[in-house]
Amino acid sequence: MSRPWHKKSVNMSWVRDQGLSNTGENATASGEVWLKIILIYGAQLPRDWLTETLGSALGSQLKLYNVYTEQKNLVVFVKIRRKQLSEFRASLGHLREPSEVKPLSCDCNVVNEPGLAPPQPDSPHILPSDWTDILKECISHRYQSTARTLDLSNLHGDHELMSQGLFLALNKIPVANTVCQLLIGNKTSLATLNLANNRLVSTVNFKDLVNPDILVEHLDLSLNPLNGIDSLSHFKGLRGLVSLDISETPIMSQHRLSDSALIGYVIYQ
Repeated sequence: MSRPWHKKSVNMSWVRDQGLSNTGENATASGEVWLKIILIYGAQLPRDWLTETLGSALGSQLKLYNVYTEQKNLVVFVKIRRKQLSEFRASLGHLREPSEVKPLSCDCNVVNEPGLAPPQPDSPHILPSDWTDILKECISHRYQSTARTLDLSNLHGDHELMSQGLFLALNKIPVANTVCQLLIGNKTSLATLNLANNRLVSTVNFKDLVNPDILVEHLDLSLNPLNGIDSLSHFKGLRGLVSLDISETPIMSQHRLSDSALIGYVIYQ
């Protein structure tokens, strides 16, 4: 990496050799479900109080993920065991606000995974600044300076992010855009960029990496559901690219191309 990151709100260097964050194979274990809970007119509810209250309703400790406000409502995501779902929903109907005067009105639905905060007017295509700061620190822990390697594989299962209440999937536009902007801002030069196992069906969200301030020699896109060789077209012109890994993707079963042929397609198409 050419130089440390400089950011007013976070005093840290991009170059940190503390090893990669532990990642899980699945962000939701078998038998668990994600719930989206909307606290009606709950934007001002104390977060610690809410965590304790929802945990009491569940009967065990509970962690809130991707907390954000939407108009006057508060939106949170929680992960519970499926067998607890009916009882938990029933308990939510008996909760009261901190003043104990009014019932706590909320809506609860099963979702595939936590959603992202609504777009910000001044930066509609990237994550909120506080989420970006946490993601930036996570990335710094995943970077190995001696090998010039950045491992962003399976980002949605990153334990460091989840321990801080964030579920961020790299196949979501704001997450990918934020990563790209952070890498560009740091004038990133990498021997390897690992984007494996991120459920990517296209590379369009990473087109901004084709930038004079970005150099990537080896790009790992393995274990992604990339369908069709045209899904690689957005890396045309990626500076420094000499090696591309698309093992265990649909492209490999559709095309019998050598590594050099793939590179030729990406660079010279």
